[in-house]
Amino acid sequence: MDHLNVWDTFVTVWNYSLWKVGNQGVTVGHCIVALIFMILGFHVARHVQGRLREWLEKKRDLDSSGKVALERIASALMISVVLYITLAILRIPLAVFHFVVGGLMIGIGFGARELFSNLISGIILMMERPVKIGDVVEVENEIGRVFNIGLRSFQIHTENNIDIMLPNSVVLNEKLVNWTKNDRMVLTKVSIGIAYESDIHKSTELMIQAVANLNGVLKEPAPFVLFKEHGNSTLNFDIYFAVNVNNKMELWVFESNANYSLNDTLRAAGVDIAFPQLDVHLKENLRNQPEILRKD
Repeated sequence: MDHLNVWDTFVTVWNYSLWKVGNQGVTVGHCIVALIFMILGFHVARHVQGRLREWLEKKRDLDSSGKVALERIASALMISVVLYITLAILRIPLAVFHFVVGGLMIGIGFGARELFSNLISGIILMMERPVKIGDVVEVENEIGRVFNIGLRSFQIHTENNIDIMLPNSVVLNEKLVNWTKNDRMVLTKVSIGIAYESDIHKSTELMIQAVANLNGVLKEPAPFVLFKEHGNSTLNFDIYFAVNVNNKMELWVFESNANYSLNDTLRAAGVDIAFPQLDVHLKENLRNQPEILRKD
């Protein structure tokens, strides 16, 4: 009899109606089943996500950014399915869920506008993939290597060993320079001015030689020189060359080495590297009238 009483009590509690949705009641049993399903569902989703990560790591035709995007999208889908079935067990219509979520969105929409903007921007970044993890990018005057693209923020590691977190909306809406989207090759230049009496053809050959001999300068495309202008005191040239770089500091080092080599090569060949000069010409009548000069 005691066992029957316990069982009857259990059945009574299990079938006890907590609330009604339409003509159907939601019992304690529904809530327990929904809770167990949700816990097991999240556990299975986490396990599947781990197996998916292992499978993606073996795929050589996908970059790391694409793998992260697929993993997160799959995780979001699995969690959505678990929540949907949980609501179905609790007999909560999806329309009611939409109504509740809509009300919450209206209530917090103004305060969380930036958050939603960043979430949407993060999804766009993952889908369009203008950048991927490992790229060197420049955004808002900050240059660094991308090490994480999240749903809310975009994180880079700078040359100064500083980690910077940028909102996804800023990355998507501001000017973004990807230094290494397809490869690490960058075409850069250094400028120099030589004296007017210099042989420009010989000097051009020396400039190309000075840059081409630098370690790390690519043979293709080959270095070349552009005669930029006849300056006030100098003949100005731009020397272009291509290098492979991982960050902007490496680019600055290449440009510095190119300037050193240009200086050494041109001076060794007797080509004057000009500096600003100003020639002053006095008219003859002023020279003969010192009192006018004193008045000025």
